Amino acid sequence: FIAVLLLGVEFGIGIGLACELVQILVRNLRPAISASGTGEGVVVIEMRRGCNFLGVEHLTNRVEKIIQGEGDEVILPLTPIRAIVIDMRGVSEVDMTALQSLSEM
Repeated sequence: FIAVLLLGVEFGIGIGLACELVQILVRNLRPAISASGTGEGVVVIEMRRGCNFLGVEHLTNRVEKIIQGEGDEVILPLTPIRAIVIDMRGVSEVDMTALQSLSEM
């Protein structure tokens, strides 16, 4: 809005579109993922946004870190991981590249 007032309508709209594009890219490059463990060696990874080719590498890296026992959270430090469940109830879209990466895990 301020850009429209200061620079005019055309530049203001262009700046608004550029800011929105950056915001969309940032949200898709690092989708919201949380992980929790049960006491029986099962890790549940919950995704809360769309799963597409931009963010699937972040998901696979996160799963690998959990399996190796690295990362921000410590999940089941004493129990070996027997299964990983990816909860995608909050995902509204999955593209083909993400689907292929998920099937290769």
